[in-house]
Formats: sequence, C-alpha cells, structure tokens
Amino acid sequence: MLDKSIPEKSIIMKAPASSINKICPKAPPEGCCIRLFKDGDERHWADIETSVSEFVDKSMALAYFMRDYYRPSPDMLKKRCVFITKDDIPIATASAWEINGQPSIHWLAVKPGYQHNGIGRAVLEAALFLYKSLSPGKDIYVHTRTWSYKAVCLYHSLGFSMVMDESIAKAGGGLHANENHEALKVLKEVISPQLYGELIKTII
Repeated sequence: MLDKSIPEKSIIMKAPASSINKICPKAPPEGCCIRLFKDGDERHWADIETSVSEFVDKSMALAYFMRDYYRPSPDMLKKRCVFITKDDIPIATASAWEINGQPSIHWLAVKPGYQHNGIGRAVLEAALFLYKSLSPGKDIYVHTRTWSYKAVCLYHSLGFSMVMDESIAKAGGGLHANENHEALKVLKEVISPQLYGELIKTII
C-alpha cells in the first residue's frame, strides 16, 4: 500500500547492467508461480494496482492500462509484463518496459494481503531477469515515490541507487521530475538510520 500520510516526492533510481546481470530469480514462495502476461490479465493488473491505491477504482486502472500499454503493444506485453500467481490468481506484477529506448521498471505492486513475504522481491527479480535477454548490457531505471518508500528499500537491495545528477536522470527517459533532494528528507523520517546511510553512500 502507498503511505499517503507522508509528503509525496518523485524518486529516480538507476541500476547498472553489471548489477542486473548478477540477478538470478529465486523460486517464489511456496504455492506461488511466476508467469508472463496473457490475454485477460489486463483485469488482474487493474485489480492489483487498485488494491495498492495507485488508482481510485478498477475501471480507471483498466482504462489506463488499455490505452497506454495493451492497445499500443499487445505482443510486447506478453514478453515484458510478469505476474506472480497464487492458486492461479495473479497477486503481484511488474513490467520490464522501455521508454525512448531506455529500460525501466514499471508498476511493481503486490496485493496487500500478500506483502512482506518475499513476493515483491520475487516479481521484481523476474522482471529484471527479462532484461538479460530483451535489453542486454543496458542500465535500468525506475521511477518511484516517497509514498512507496518500502519499494525504494527493495530496489536499493537489488543494486539501484538514487540519482542526483540531472544528466543521468534525463538519460532515464526524462518523463518524471527528479525530486531526490527533497525525497531524501522524507525518507530520513520513515526508514531506518542504517538504510538511510546506505542510500546516501550509493547516490549517483
């Protein structure tokens, strides 16, 4: 779930290709499976993203997905959008997309009832692993927010660093504002001092 009780600030992070190449997806938690997008999953995607408050309702989420992802690139979705399922029902998702030729992670989300048990890490690792064959040798970006500070911690654990250099941020597609200076002030209040120190040390 997004923590909308804290200020919202945009965050841009980057992981070098060398870090991504070391990732080998582990098996998801017992009873779960990893698979790629298939026709009909658009409704599951909308359900997952709405459950974590990314959208006000499922109809809005579905309309967004169909307009920006499904209709422009239905075949690409089947290669770049991954789900984790439980009893054949998708409960988590992430997409390994490209914007202006630059790889980036999009729409990482885990249904609230399944969080904090390794599913978020598993679906993110699966999405990152796709890049080894789809976009080999490229650095990867992610745009997130302080509202998703737990995801920031997850990205950091897999080799992502917060970007302060504007030239690097713009290389990531330049579609989102980079508010990392302000974001750090917010993160300092909500994450552990140890993790905050690690984030500071790896800033680029």
